[in-house]
Formats: sequence, structure tokens, C-alpha cells
Amino acid sequence: GGSETFVLGSEFASLGYNQSKSYGFTIAQYSEYDNARLGRSAPHAWLIESTFRDIYYGFYCYEAEDVAIVNNVYRDNIVYGIDPHDYSSNLLIAGNTVFDTIEKHGIIISREVNDSWIIDNHSYNNGLSGIVLDRQSRNNVVANNLVHDNQGDGIGLYESPDNLLWGNRLINNLRNGIRVRNSTNVGVYHNTAALN
Repeated sequence: GGSETFVLGSEFASLGYNQSKSYGFTIAQYSEYDNARLGRSAPHAWLIESTFRDIYYGFYCYEAEDVAIVNNVYRDNIVYGIDPHDYSSNLLIAGNTVFDTIEKHGIIISREVNDSWIIDNHSYNNGLSGIVLDRQSRNNVVANNLVHDNQGDGIGLYESPDNLLWGNRLINNLRNGIRVRNSTNVGVYHNTAALN
């Protein structure tokens, strides 16, 4: 809580394990109880032109704001490549290459991750889907991404209304190019979905 993290041109490898907020490279607020006492602002971060490999979650955040994840490589990570989570907002996830995630999705935002941009990323050959918006994540723009050869969907929206999918290319994913489940007011414009 209250932290500012700036990463440029660095490499991170073989970090993290399956314990809350110990997933590898994590930007997180204190617990609700601790933050009520300490009163710290949300954490912020810029991760730019760096490589994250063989990490339990390549990136994870909790109640973070104004995080920029730009022009990085996420490869061979265990559960997720990029996983902003729980009430985070105003994120920029742009220009990243995310591939060979072993268990699940290349890029996922989940549990009220709002008002964010997922643009110009290349997500491929991941264990499940290329890009996922999940659990009431709203007011996000997913645009101009290249998503192919994933073992799940190209892009999946699950219980996440009020989002825009624009100009994405979704090719040769094992399931659907675009899947929208229980999500209203979703704009889907100028996307190309082929061979899914």
C-alpha cells in the first residue's frame, strides 16, 4: 500500500508460489484490516520493456491503480501471464508479448478491474485463453490485439458488462474466437475471427 514501483529493461525469472499475494511479481494493497489502520493509498507501478519468465503468475495486482504494463515479454509462466485482480483500475496493458503460459490464460483481468485498456498485445500458445475479462470487470477497451493458437478462446468475457472489443484479430484458437457469457452492453466492432 502506498508504494510506487518502476521497472525498465529488467529480467525476472523463477519467482512465486501458491500463497495469497506471493505469486511472483505482485503489486498489492494491504489487507482490508491493515489498510483501515494504516490508511495508505493504492499502489502504483510502471513495468516497461522487461521480461518475466517462469513465474507462478507473471504479473499480479490487488487494489492497484494507474499501473502501466507496456512492451514487456511474458513467457513460460505457470498459471497466468498477466493477471490484474480485485478492484484495480486505470490500467494500461499495451504492446506486450504473452506466450506459452502453461496452465491458464495469457492475459486476464478479474473481479472488478475497471476503466482499463488492453491494446496492441500479442497473446498466443497459452494453456487456455488469450485474453479474458472476468467477474464484473467494466468499462474496459480491448483493441488491436493479435490473439492466436491458444488452447481456449481468443477473447472471453464472463459476467463483465459495459466493455468494448475493437479491431482484434483472433485466429486458430482451439475454442471460440470471441465468447461473451452473461455480459450486457458489450460492443464488438471491426474484429477478425478466423479458423477458431
